[in-house]
Amino acid sequence: MGLEIGWQVAVAAATWLQQAIKAARNRREQRFAHIVENAGILVAGLRSIDRELHRLFLPLLYLNPKEWPEGKRREWAERILALANEDIILPRMRIADSALTTLITQENDPHVAEIIESLQSMEPLNHRPIGTQDSVGQLLTVIAGSDDLTASYMPIIAKALLGQEPLMYERLAYIARSMVEGSSRLYPAARYEIFAAGGPGLRVMADRSEELFGRLMGHQQTIFPALPAPTWVWEV
Repeated sequence: MGLEIGWQVAVAAATWLQQAIKAARNRREQRFAHIVENAGILVAGLRSIDRELHRLFLPLLYLNPKEWPEGKRREWAERILALANEDIILPRMRIADSALTTLITQENDPHVAEIIESLQSMEPLNHRPIGTQDSVGQLLTVIAGSDDLTASYMPIIAKALLGQEPLMYERLAYIARSMVEGSSRLYPAARYEIFAAGGPGLRVMADRSEELFGRLMGHQQTIFPALPAPTWVWEV
């Protein structure tokens, strides 16, 4: 379910943008519509990945996959491998992140600029330390497969479900807990692997992005009421 949502969101976003451009009364409103579209892609993408990770690993934590039929274990392994090689949501998020970087240089409203900068940096408003690494761009790099998590652990978990890693099979619940809770005890990882693991880091980022997007929507309703509400963002 989760991976297909990424494409559905992209289609819904494009449809909404066309409607918003038609409703816009001037170039400023058109630019704001583009900002909303790309910000919404980031928000929906973070939540989609967060939910899919939890859908995949919570059952391994609270249920006993040893009791699952072979067909279900194989299906679960395929879903984990599909997420490790995700190429639907992440590419679209990278494009949106780059587009926002350009659009924000043209934005004269400091409130809008502050919201977008906070969304991209994942720092609260008025609290963005110089050189922070907890950014959407950093997250995209990590989830995309440049770290040990997607390169090693997800395939190993899939092999364990298929009975190809007997020793790891005994540790599935422990690994699942580390993935869900973001424990760094599983391996000597940088804190960014925690984000990719769907632990507190990624969930916090998804929650924070929704809060920031809510502020952007409040600004839209106040300054640009003619633009349609981007309901596709929270229908993930």
